[in-house]
Amino acid sequence: MKLLLILSLLAFWSVPLSAQIISTRAGTVKNVRGETFFRCHLNEKEALPLEKNLLLHNGDTVLTTEEGSVAIALNPDSYLVLSADSLMKVVETDLGAMHFDIERGEILIISRSLKGGASLVIHTPPAVLTVFKRGNYRIFVDKNGHAEANVGSGELRYFDENGELKRVKKGRKVNFIKRKKE
Repeated sequence: MKLLLILSLLAFWSVPLSAQIISTRAGTVKNVRGETFFRCHLNEKEALPLEKNLLLHNGDTVLTTEEGSVAIALNPDSYLVLSADSLMKVVETDLGAMHFDIERGEILIISRSLKGGASLVIHTPPAVLTVFKRGNYRIFVDKNGHAEANVGSGELRYFDENGELKRVKKGRKVNFIKRKKE
């Protein structure tokens, strides 16, 4: 038993320290399918191919083509999947205040843990949605800016046009209409 413990400790310490640290930021690209691109916050004019293990930063924009999709880590147990033909901006990658703006397309959120006051904000053209609980969520924004949010499990929160806090729970959906500017 002692030999097994010693071998385990040796194996752990032989791994570089950087491989042992769990990121305190969201935004690591975990999987890429098809053509996906990003515009770096430092050079928004050029779209570069998105690659696995790339760390997205605040201000970066992610674009998927009709055959593309990308999975982005939110924390070690949670992911955001940007589906085909979507456009999303990374606003904040700090785990305590993750924030993404989706301009068009579909995102799927698989959240197995949101601990220590962490939250996830998804800004769509007509509404700002907040995820506080673990669960499965789908948010779709059409080409006109209208949005639909589905809660497979968990709870989404948003403020309605009267400023009242609304909750969308397991098995429910809510639609949002983008208002025309006057």
